[in-house]
Amino acid sequence: MQATLWRRAFQTVTLCVLMVASSGTVHAQQAEIARAQQLLNQNKPAEAYEYLAPFEDRYAGDVDFDYVLGISALDSGKSDKATLAFERVLAVNPNFAGARLDMARAYFQLGDADRAKAEFLTVRELNPPQQALAVIKQYLDAIDKKIGRAHV
Repeated sequence: MQATLWRRAFQTVTLCVLMVASSGTVHAQQAEIARAQQLLNQNKPAEAYEYLAPFEDRYAGDVDFDYVLGISALDSGKSDKATLAFERVLAVNPNFAGARLDMARAYFQLGDADRAKAEFLTVRELNPPQQALAVIKQYLDAIDKKIGRAHV
């Protein structure tokens, strides 16, 4: 009985320590994401990517981190790195339309017209705003012109 009480007390203390430690990590992570977002807002995607890249091992799998990392990679010409980040976002949240649209853009930049088209069509089915629909149409038209096929 006493061993059970000690075990529970130890588990409670361990849980409290983990909660305090993780709250500091979450705060640091949010600050790092905010700094990268600020760089993106200043049209400095390469700086944002270089800032976030060292944190990838620590924060990969977090949707907010991966999405900002993906955008900074994509907008700085690292489409291959962007697809990896967007894949992690979509693994957690498959209906994240922004990540799907950016994944499509990354595939387009990589020259993978078929995958880009599939992603653009998927985003179009998610009823995005008119501005996004216009962007999707432009990309689909460019893909169709390039590969000589009509989109549905």
